[in-house]
Amino acid sequence: MGGGPHNNRRHNVRAPLDNTHLIDAELVEQVISEMHRRRAAGLDGLTAKHLIFVTLSLLPCILAKLFNLFIRYGHVPVKFGLSYTVPL
Repeated sequence: MGGGPHNNRRHNVRAPLDNTHLIDAELVEQVISEMHRRRAAGLDGLTAKHLIFVTLSLLPCILAKLFNLFIRYGHVPVKFGLSYTVPL
């Protein structure tokens, strides 16, 4: 059983959660509306324009629920931190 930062063991550490840490759909909508529109797409191919366009849908509610789960369980999927940098 290897002990390093990249082993496959799961840690059952939960972050403290109370009502002061909850994210609601209105906050998600506000953050999306303040995003810079002329930025390049991420690895998923989505740009800020995509998110702004679908803000009128259920996306803010879904993202708020997802982010609250991240907070509750103290875990964010590794791929959420991946990006690429284009040198100028």
